[in-house]
Amino acid sequence: MQRLIIDNFKQITHADIEVKDFLLLIGPQASGKSTIAKLIFFFKSIQQFYIDLFDVEERELSVKEVIVNYNVSIIKKFQEYFSFTEIPDPSFKMMFYLSPRSGKQVYFNAVDNKVTVGYSQPLHNALMATTEKLLSLRRQSRSLIAHDPSSEMKIRSEFYSRVAKESCDVFDDAKSGLYIPAGRNITVSFSEQFQMLFFGQLSDKQQALHIGGNEEEIIRDFMLHSKRLVDFFSNGYRDKMNNPFGHLVLNIAHKVLKGNYRNENGKESIMVDDKNAVSLGNASSGQQESIRIIQDLIYVLCTGVDTTRFIEEPEAHIYPEAQKLLIELMVLVANHCHTQMIVTTHSPYVLSTFNNMLYYTKVLKTHPSRREELESHFLSETLNAANNEFLGIHAEGFEAYSLDPNREAYCQSIKDGRTGLIGDNFFDEETEKLNDDFAFLYNLM
Repeated sequence: MQRLIIDNFKQITHADIEVKDFLLLIGPQASGKSTIAKLIFFFKSIQQFYIDLFDVEERELSVKEVIVNYNVSIIKKFQEYFSFTEIPDPSFKMMFYLSPRSGKQVYFNAVDNKVTVGYSQPLHNALMATTEKLLSLRRQSRSLIAHDPSSEMKIRSEFYSRVAKESCDVFDDAKSGLYIPAGRNITVSFSEQFQMLFFGQLSDKQQALHIGGNEEEIIRDFMLHSKRLVDFFSNGYRDKMNNPFGHLVLNIAHKVLKGNYRNENGKESIMVDDKNAVSLGNASSGQQESIRIIQDLIYVLCTGVDTTRFIEEPEAHIYPEAQKLLIELMVLVANHCHTQMIVTTHSPYVLSTFNNMLYYTKVLKTHPSRREELESHFLSETLNAANNEFLGIHAEGFEAYSLDPNREAYCQSIKDGRTGLIGDNFFDEETEKLNDDFAFLYNLM
């Protein structure tokens, strides 16, 4: 289990976050949900920053020089991601536990108003040993290429595969990552002219408005992935979904979208019935916001990619019933593909659905004789538990936090340690505010 501790960064006074298989961050606007999600995304990307060091052909470097370059790269990326050069609060610090069992940690501190990066001894030792091994392998690869230039592509490919494998052993994390931001409807019209205009002007806009670099990079990566999804869904993906589990996934997707997705020569539409279709560009905002999440879940299911998905506000512009179904779809795919899900939300319906999935598991464990009744209600009779087809969430793999800068304790776990569910107190507090307003109005009558 990974863990992130933050002190005095932007609006975050103190947060201690356990990064489990399912992580839910809920809070009001500007409470820091996206900042924390993007920090986790950043720290889970430092493995890729390390791999990137070996993508550039440089003069022969020592192990120490490579590590110095890596430190500079991490700090530069951190500053670019979060758009600053100086730390205003000298008490700023941050620590990410890559693997508590192995004691591997990376941490940031403020020294003379500048960010410094450091590593725990186990991570430092692993970095040094692996870097030395990879530098030796690169020298061997260069020697082989010099003797047989015709094999250069094959030798380079084998070397970079080895870099990726060795880096997984250093960082104890083989999962790739994708951040699915809010405002996903920007990807529904994907003409080449639009791409050129967007990518060409985004950097200028960022500089003019001082927008954080993480926004540009995250949006750029997501738009490129969306183009990949469009291509993927034009090439007969349904063959891979022709099984009971795939049929259930497509059935839920149909209910969320109120129709079936269609892609003909890159032209996307929603079939609302057997004869009528609406182009995706003219579809409802809810359909536009949810389609890329649904497509990506099916993409993960079909390709079997080992990944972490960061999803901002999956509830955007969709009705409560659709919110419920979309979360259930996310849970189904995450369980089947061992996908880690990190979700930010404002929605009590999203929260309640996650709670129901926790309770689903609790009921099944406590009263196995009620399985048939349970599965009939959730239409999950076709699921094969032996194949990781499961609609519930195991409490030990779930965590949820409420974030609020106006509260004395900024970050609070809302998971009940005794029941393993989201605590009733959290739901009661939010409902009570609405009830108080109604009681006030009622007493004026």
